[in-house]
Amino acid sequence: MFVTEVDQEFEFQPVTYDQVVKEIKNLRSDCSAGYDNLPVSLIKPIADHLASPLTHIINTGIAQTTFHQQWKIGKVTPIPKTEQSVTPDQFRPVTVLPILSKLYERLMAKQIVEYIERNQIYQQTMSGFRKRHSTETLLMKIRDDIIGAMNKSEVTLAAFLDYSKAFDTVDYKTLLVKLRKIGFSNSAAMLMLSHLCNRRQFVQIDDKKSDYGTVSFGVPQGSILGPILFNLYTVDLQDNVDGGSKNQYADDTTIYEHCKTVNLPASIVNLTHRLNQLREWSSTNNLAFNNKKTKIMLLSTLRMSNLHDFMNPDHATFHIFHTDQLIERVTVYKLLGIQFDQNLNWQTHIDKLCQSVYAKLYVLRYLRRTATFRLRKQLAEALLISKLHYCCSLFWNLPQIQLKKLDKLLCRIAAFVTLRYSTIEDVVQLGWLPIQQQINFELLKLAHKSIHQDEFPSYLKGLKLRVAGRNTRNVEEVESKYETNVSEKLFVGKASRLLNDIPKAIREEPDHKKFRNILKKYLLDRSLAIFYTRYI
Repeated sequence: MFVTEVDQEFEFQPVTYDQVVKEIKNLRSDCSAGYDNLPVSLIKPIADHLASPLTHIINTGIAQTTFHQQWKIGKVTPIPKTEQSVTPDQFRPVTVLPILSKLYERLMAKQIVEYIERNQIYQQTMSGFRKRHSTETLLMKIRDDIIGAMNKSEVTLAAFLDYSKAFDTVDYKTLLVKLRKIGFSNSAAMLMLSHLCNRRQFVQIDDKKSDYGTVSFGVPQGSILGPILFNLYTVDLQDNVDGGSKNQYADDTTIYEHCKTVNLPASIVNLTHRLNQLREWSSTNNLAFNNKKTKIMLLSTLRMSNLHDFMNPDHATFHIFHTDQLIERVTVYKLLGIQFDQNLNWQTHIDKLCQSVYAKLYVLRYLRRTATFRLRKQLAEALLISKLHYCCSLFWNLPQIQLKKLDKLLCRIAAFVTLRYSTIEDVVQLGWLPIQQQINFELLKLAHKSIHQDEFPSYLKGLKLRVAGRNTRNVEEVESKYETNVSEKLFVGKASRLLNDIPKAIREEPDHKKFRNILKKYLLDRSLAIFYTRYI
């Protein structure tokens, strides 16, 4: 719910010398320098000497509600989206701000986030730019909702919404009003306004620079506060849409509802109404609601699709109009990097994933003989393995044919690194897990976070520990297991079974980093044992 009453008004507090030193030392060494050409490598070694004057400058800015003008200049580098980019919309602008600007913003952001979490200002299903929330957790929630509906013989009618250049169209006046509504004091809101207004930027390509231009709209790209301010700008979106499930990740919004097939016409009417509400909210908040890129999908089991002819995309029942335009119904939609298909079997995603990785592998083959083993392994992990691992926890119900397909691809990647034919044994020797074990690894990491981390999304919590006694040779022994009365098709059910299958010493390790390390070693050893049992 959009919060209008808080425990007390939010005020920015002066920062301390120790806080500034800590933030300087936590700066990433690979951060690009801004227009002032001041690199992190020069700042970090003199952190103890730089912190005192910098603390004074920052506290003066907080007291005077001013964000220093020299820290509001952005250097924009256009990155081509395609090999033959020509027009401006075929380039992705990447803005680099001064390092000291990011330092100031980081200190401000910590105070804002602490206030937001304490007063529970964010909606539960807002997952972008929040601690412990990620694309993986939100996609897992959507997956669970759809699978849960399928288990009840229900269909899911979903709409995937697109906003054009959402971050660039944020209106400052509207944002200021919203900040005041959620409890920002006048001075805190004015400091945010100072941070946003009178920004300048220029475009640099190689050693050529354009003239300076003024930025009049939108949250600044490349900033620390920008994503947080955008979240606060859209925090009331869900309160203006009636019923159903609503999920937000930055400017990606997904709404859906579940129903029996006989109630599908009523659900279509409801979805149309909710889309109209979203359009009205978007218009009021100066966000460009893109009707042409908005898609709908009907998700159900394959059996229900065949029974009711849902596979036909031109089925007259699903003609949904929005502002007199027919919304396109799709059978596959790419949401946050994952291809959702109408039967949720992930085949389209796996096919496109293999196609993408094989294409990159084809290019990398030219480096096989010139790159060192270490470089080949780094390239493989950064460009190929990372794609295989992204949100793979969603795919624990993949059929064996798909798992073998991915394991074969994994062996091909290993062959690029080892320069010889490779098997799963070679994959494990490189420190990589076979696909099924990697899926289990990612699920167990999520399960451990849901148990031990308070900030973990509430929509994935629910693992219940059952403590029972048993007699072992006349000795009473306490056994701790997780409840398995939830369907194994859902996250909680599957995670409970996986936790119960691993050794107790690993399962009860409270520190997440240690848990991850010992679990990885255990699964690597287990993968080797399975390989030797199968092939030797």
